[in-house]
Amino acid sequence: MILLSIVFFTVLILSSLIILYQDFKERQVSLWVLLIFGAVAISSVLFFRDKETLFYNGLGIILYGGFIWLVLKLYLFIKFKKNKTILDEQLGLADVLVIFFIGLTFNTVGMVFFFCFGFVFSLLIFLVYSFLKKDNDRQSIPLAGLLVFFYVISLIILNLIPLNPLIDCSFIMI
Repeated sequence: MILLSIVFFTVLILSSLIILYQDFKERQVSLWVLLIFGAVAISSVLFFRDKETLFYNGLGIILYGGFIWLVLKLYLFIKFKKNKTILDEQLGLADVLVIFFIGLTFNTVGMVFFFCFGFVFSLLIFLVYSFLKKDNDRQSIPLAGLLVFFYVISLIILNLIPLNPLIDCSFIMI
């Protein structure tokens, strides 16, 4: 079991590093690396938890993602006074897939905490990066890359520090 978790975590880290690199450098993420990341995420839930957990985590991420989508649509409608498309203009497909795959590994409470802190982390890191790079061009945040980076850091912290059992992730070996 320990060897399997090391293999899962190693593949997760490698695919996360590729996503981070591609998202920052090319502003596009290869589908094959997203599918590897997703396969590791789904497999981790199936191996370390069960199919029922995968179903409920999937339901939770769909409801949470739908809520965030509606809030974002409402915000964009109020700001621009017209219906703007979100996918491919505000969010890329890689961002949506990474959010979905990460959400599958967390229970609902853990998912909400992770994404609240993950989105703030992504914004702050990008602002610091833009400031240090002295880049004044309006760029979009490489959300997929920064979220997977935050995800790996979060998993390391969650495995080192015993936290409240309300936060459950398939990669936490409690």
